[in-house]
Amino acid sequence: SFKPTFLLAVPRVFEKVFNSAQQKAVAGGKGSIFDKATATAIAYSEALDHGGAGLGLRLKHSVFDRLVYSKLRAAMGGRVAWAVSGGAPLGVRLGHFFRGIGITILEGYGLTETAGATTVNRPTALHIGSVGRPFPGAAVKIADDGEVLLMGPHVFRGYWNNPTASAEVLEESGWFHTGDLGALDEHGHLSITGRKKEILVTA
Repeated sequence: SFKPTFLLAVPRVFEKVFNSAQQKAVAGGKGSIFDKATATAIAYSEALDHGGAGLGLRLKHSVFDRLVYSKLRAAMGGRVAWAVSGGAPLGVRLGHFFRGIGITILEGYGLTETAGATTVNRPTALHIGSVGRPFPGAAVKIADDGEVLLMGPHVFRGYWNNPTASAEVLEESGWFHTGDLGALDEHGHLSITGRKKEILVTA
């Protein structure tokens, strides 16, 4: 009813949209059509990173846009073109699927100790599967053991009345140890590859 143009959510919301649409298609005897539409959307999005889709893929994409993609966009109000996802990994396949149907999800990364996001993909600097580049004023580096370190004016000064815990994660130079493992590509995009600490996060 609100018909938003922008959506901010955790990955579980996007997973639910996809799974619900898939289940509805299967229940209606159109599961194979939905599967082909999904594969086409992913291939179309991947092609955008390599010079664009060929004629055959563009035609298939156009057909599925009328049959499937337009209905998914309508379920989200019909005007959503951009979204931001954070809080957990989105998944490369899901990211390509949504961009392929016309909704580009910009994935970001941050922690409570960094006042929210530190990195985010941008419309002009998008790499699906990564959590983007640092905001202006923020810095990211990877420690020798693979841990992601963050620094900037947005990083907290320490845990309240807990100097011991603060010293465990904050270096005197200002680098904050996130507890996450990651990697930086040649363009400065950060990818999160795992957790250094033994913490289980469920869906």
